[in-house]
Amino acid sequence: MSGSDIWADVNARLALEEAPGRLSALPIGQRRRRGAARDADGRAKVELVRDEDGLLRWVYSPPSTPGGTGRRSYRAIRVAPADVVQSFRFNDFGANAVTDKLIAADGWLTPDQCMQRWQDGRLVDDVQPRIDQGRVLLLVHGTFSRSQMWFDELQASEAGSKLLASWQQKYSAILAFGHPTLSVAAWSNALDLHRALQNVSAPIDVVCHSRGGLVVGWLMRLRAVPVERVVFVASPLVGTSLAAPDKLRAALDLIASYADAVSKVSAQATGILPFAEGVSLLAKIFGKVLQLGSTTPVVDAAVGLVPGLATQQLVKNNGDVRQLFADPWLSTPKMSGIGAAFQPDESAQPIWKFWRRFSHVGDQIKYGAADLVFPGPNDLVVDVDSMFRLGEGGNIAFEALGVGPTTHHTNYFRDERVIRYLGDQLSMQH
Repeated sequence: MSGSDIWADVNARLALEEAPGRLSALPIGQRRRRGAARDADGRAKVELVRDEDGLLRWVYSPPSTPGGTGRRSYRAIRVAPADVVQSFRFNDFGANAVTDKLIAADGWLTPDQCMQRWQDGRLVDDVQPRIDQGRVLLLVHGTFSRSQMWFDELQASEAGSKLLASWQQKYSAILAFGHPTLSVAAWSNALDLHRALQNVSAPIDVVCHSRGGLVVGWLMRLRAVPVERVVFVASPLVGTSLAAPDKLRAALDLIASYADAVSKVSAQATGILPFAEGVSLLAKIFGKVLQLGSTTPVVDAAVGLVPGLATQQLVKNNGDVRQLFADPWLSTPKMSGIGAAFQPDESAQPIWKFWRRFSHVGDQIKYGAADLVFPGPNDLVVDVDSMFRLGEGGNIAFEALGVGPTTHHTNYFRDERVIRYLGDQLSMQH
C-alpha cells in the first residue's frame, strides 16, 4: 500500500464522508441569499493537510451558515487545495454524543471483543474457555488493534512463523483477548479479561503489546490469576506522552504523519492501517472540541473524554497509574519487557523529516514548542522510559533494542530480535 493510497483506503473503509442530515440542509431561499455560503449545508469538515516539512495536520472547519463561513471567532490556518491529503464532511454532533461515537469506533477497530482461541490456523470465539491441563499462552493487543494482528504480523516472516509453530507445539491453547481500547479504561478491560479467564486453571504465559500491558497489569493488580510469566512489548506501564492532555492536538498530527510515513517506506504496511483508521475517527470526533487547525490556543482537555487514552496519560496526576501501583499486585509472575527508540536516518529517508517536530532533539527548538510530544527517546507512540518502570517501586527486566531507523511501534513483531527475545523468554524454566 502506497502512502498516496492509505488515506483513500481509510475514507472508503470508514465511510467518513456523510450526506447532509435531514435537518441540516438549508432551504433553497436561504441558499439564494446574497453572501450565503455556497456549501452551507450544515456539515462540518475535517481536512488532513501536508505542510512544507512533510508534517500532516488535521484542520477542522465548523458548519457553514447562511451569510457567513462559520469561522466567526474561529481563526484557522489557511489550506491550499493542493496540500489536502484527505477531506471529509460530516454532520456535526454535540459533546453528549462522544461516548456513542467512541463505542462505534471501537466496534470498527476491534470487532471481535471477546476471548478467542487460535485453532486450525484461524481465530474462533471461546468466550470463557475451560482449560485445566497443559500450559496456556495469552496474547493481548494494544490501542487501535485487534487479536488478528498477532497472527498477521508473526506469519509475515519466516522467523515469526517458526515462533508461532513452536508455540502451537508447546501450549495446550493459544488465546487472544480482544477488547475495546478507546471507550473504556484499561482497568475495565482487565475485569472483562478476568471474567474470560475464570475457568482457566492451567498456568498462563502472557505476551502483551502497547496498551495491552496496562490491561494485564490491572489484571494482576486486581485478581489472583494463574499467570506465571509476562512479556511486555513496548507497553506504557506508567503512561505515554502521546496521551497527555496538553499534547492531544499534536498527538493526532503525529499519528497521522507516522501512518503516512510508514505506508510510504514499507512494502508491508498493513500494521499501520488501524492507526490511520483510528486517528481519522478521533479527528472526526474531536475536531470541534480541540478546534483542530485553529490558530487560537485552546486547553486540550478532551483526552479526559476518552477513557482508553486517559488511563495512559504520562502525567504526575494520573490517578489510574497511581492506583495501579498503590498496593502489591495480587498476582506476581516473572516479568520482562522489550522496546526500541526510533530515530530515522533522515538523509536516507527524508519522509521522516517531521520526526524532529515531535521529539526532544538538539535543534527542535527552531520549530517551536507547540508540536513537542516526547521529552526523550520513544518508538513514536510510547516513551522508552515508560516501558520498564513499575511506578516508583522498581523496574522489570528490560531489553532495550537501542536507537535505530527501522523498528517502531507497529512493526515490533517483524523484528527478528523481538521474535528471538519472545522465544527465549517463553522457553525459560518456570
